[in-house]
Amino acid sequence: MKQIVLMLCLLCLITVSRAQNVITVKGVVRDGTNQPIPGATILEKGTKNAVISSQNGVYQINVPANAILVYRYVGSKMIEISVNNRTDINAKLQDESNTLNEVVVTGYGQETTRGSLTGSVSSISGTEIAKVPVQNVAQALQGRIAGMQVTVGSGDPGAEPSIKIRGGTSITQSNEPLYVVDGVPQTEGLAFLDPMDIESIDVLKDASATAIYGARGANGVVLVTTKKLKGGKTTINYDGYVGARITSKYLPVLSPLQYAQYVYENSVRDATRLQRFINTYG
Repeated sequence: MKQIVLMLCLLCLITVSRAQNVITVKGVVRDGTNQPIPGATILEKGTKNAVISSQNGVYQINVPANAILVYRYVGSKMIEISVNNRTDINAKLQDESNTLNEVVVTGYGQETTRGSLTGSVSSISGTEIAKVPVQNVAQALQGRIAGMQVTVGSGDPGAEPSIKIRGGTSITQSNEPLYVVDGVPQTEGLAFLDPMDIESIDVLKDASATAIYGARGANGVVLVTTKKLKGGKTTINYDGYVGARITSKYLPVLSPLQYAQYVYENSVRDATRLQRFINTYG
């Protein structure tokens, strides 16, 4: 009995000690021009504890005193800062300069560097898409392209997602963008594509898409480049995913005859309702 009491006391001391080591860290995330960055991610390294900076770049997170904070933002270099029992930590993220040299595909099918572009283009590589175990390529784009909204209209398994670029522009017409796969416009979306076959995806989001594709590109254009044969040794990659679609629970419901009897029993004491029942069911 004494040993159990001692163990409980030891566990309480460990819990109290761990709780005392957790501190609240505050600060501001700024860019290379010393401007606050809204929407930056501040993550405790090695955990899922993360927060997003506010409109003024301000953040607040509860972490252990010896934790390491990881600061990330799209288009900026990731940095890591050790807390070392500090409660005020300001971070400065430098621009990712090498993104200007990234090769992207324009609407005419030509490849150019991002620094020479005049339009708004977002890109994602096939390597990043392949990391996400999804059936539809559109689901892998969710949260990865700025200004793109990917929503599923229903909760049915296998339901095809809907893509909108920079919001909807029409109430009565479709707001889906134009899909172009290897230079060929498609009308079936991206459901027929295997995520493992994609080399890259480029999204045209401004008026340049309309200038190239006309009215069809008014809602934006999604350019998909698939993988092609390359020289070298033959390699085989395999990724397998298994899923099941079953109804976990069936709710008990009345049969048609039982429902008619139920309605009759509720109508028999009221002449008006009884007459309505007779007119409906005979």
